[in-house]
Amino acid sequence: MQTEGPNSIRRSVVTASSVEIPVQYRRPSTLLNVFETDVRRIVKPGTAISAEDARGTLRVTGTPQDVAQVRKLVELMDLPRQRAEIAIDIQAPVDKMHYSYDVQLYGGQAWKTEDSELGLKIAVLPGVQLGKTVTLTVITEFKNRQSQSVFRLAPGQKAFQTFGSITLTDPKAGSAHIESSPTVTFRFLGLHGE
Repeated sequence: MQTEGPNSIRRSVVTASSVEIPVQYRRPSTLLNVFETDVRRIVKPGTAISAEDARGTLRVTGTPQDVAQVRKLVELMDLPRQRAEIAIDIQAPVDKMHYSYDVQLYGGQAWKTEDSELGLKIAVLPGVQLGKTVTLTVITEFKNRQSQSVFRLAPGQKAFQTFGSITLTDPKAGSAHIESSPTVTFRFLGLHGE
């Protein structure tokens, strides 16, 4: 507060304004959900934010500083979706099977395959990271045994998953090691924008 003269008081009043902020790459209600759960401590209490999905905007009501704060958060979070390109190679030499796949998946999008003769099911779910890496969650089932693995890969890196082997012992011939189960190789080829 500032005073003017002996008996008058002038107050600094900041008026609230309502502004639409365009959202380019995400559903506005998805960003609003992030604001309400994760970012609320950054946005001042009293700032009203609503999503208008059909218009592709967030409506922000608050002081100019509040609106600028939300606009900055939208710039940081409204990024093009990234697709992870992954080469998947499945080899089962004893079963004489070999499959190769090149897939492009958005973060959280699942890719699945199943070979009933081999008894193998694979599901891959990538999580795209900002640092150009990908976290692959791989859920497998082989001969009714389930497992889950998580790999974090940079472009060009590979991860392997093997499901076991058999060693046969013959007293006359000695022993022989036979790869009887599949080996799956995941190679992260890179990220691609929308």
